[in-house]
Amino acid sequence: MLRFAGGCRMWFAGEQDGPIVMVDAAIYGSAPPQAASAFGSRAVELCKETLGAETVYFKLAQATDWAW
Repeated sequence: MLRFAGGCRMWFAGEQDGPIVMVDAAIYGSAPPQAASAFGSRAVELCKETLGAETVYFKLAQATDWAW
């Protein structure tokens, strides 16, 4: 699932400089710390490259207790 919400007011360290992106990602299961770190780093790079973000907040959750 993806949700894009434009026009939100976000601050980083008390400042509102440049485009700011917040990513909340979740994977079903678990990943080794190195894989989670590599995924997060690449996701941040992609947000900066494709969305022109100057600051990116990235949260990765891992869980097996999902229902749909």
